[in-house]
Amino acid sequence: MNEEKTVMVSVMMPVYNHEKYIAKAIDGVLMQKTNFRFELIIGEDCSTDHSRSIIRRYQKQYPDIIKVIYQPKNQGMRNNIKMIFEKANGRYWAFCEGDDYWTDCNKLQKQVDFLETHPNFSAVYHNVLCVDEKERPCKRKSINKYPEKPEQSFTFEDVKRIKLVGQSASLLFRNLYKVIAPNLYENCVCNGDQKICAVMACIGDIYYMKDFMACHRVVLNKGCSWSAKTYQKNINLYLYNSYNELCRMIQNTFGKSFYDNKYTDDLRKSSFICLCRETTFKNMFIWLTISLKYFGSLKRYLMCKKAGIDRN
Repeated sequence: MNEEKTVMVSVMMPVYNHEKYIAKAIDGVLMQKTNFRFELIIGEDCSTDHSRSIIRRYQKQYPDIIKVIYQPKNQGMRNNIKMIFEKANGRYWAFCEGDDYWTDCNKLQKQVDFLETHPNFSAVYHNVLCVDEKERPCKRKSINKYPEKPEQSFTFEDVKRIKLVGQSASLLFRNLYKVIAPNLYENCVCNGDQKICAVMACIGDIYYMKDFMACHRVVLNKGCSWSAKTYQKNINLYLYNSYNELCRMIQNTFGKSFYDNKYTDDLRKSSFICLCRETTFKNMFIWLTISLKYFGSLKRYLMCKKAGIDRN
């Protein structure tokens, strides 16, 4: 294969109604200084604003770098990302949603250099700065969930404990579909960021760079981002079911237990706090459902542990 045409990194960018931010997101990718070829795959999910016209202008200007999937109708985040993944050809994959942006022109080169010289590592994250709609740093701890961390390595057991090493805009990881069959990955319906991190942890250690090389935009008052949709909402049942689905997939695919009793118990306690704050039928249902599932799982877990059986 012609080395000049070989794509080293596929950058994936899902977009929906990001007209205010998409130019900055694309510019952050295009400014990358590398000694290898990279591609930018944009999944434009039938936006109702001017995102599509902005993307078309960039595609015409950079046809060798930018590939766009123009969805004929809205697919939703999960299906949009699935279609982007199917188009990715790079040895490594990177991720940047349409409202996030990269700030270091050497980001990809630094991360690729690390993985190329450390074959026992599967992925690299780095520090990010959380900003609001106007790119002002978020100061509230409840919003800024990615505080500054020192450079360090994470093993499977570390990821099992903390669930997520970093924010998705900071991530560079080995080609996912060479690690796990696409159908096995896609059939696991759970939190996408945690799923990538868990799968990568199954095949190697994960590295975290101390450099700030991206900004994660947190818009809570409006928009279609995960932060906006879930802000101040009781999502404990979703998180509980999502986590257990992830544990089953990891166990069945890699033969490893990802189950952490403390995490599921924390979700049970969190659902009870939500119930105490607002006594509604919905919050009662969530707490009771999680409690029944939790104590049933705990009973099975303890029985298996006593019998010496590994159980997720």
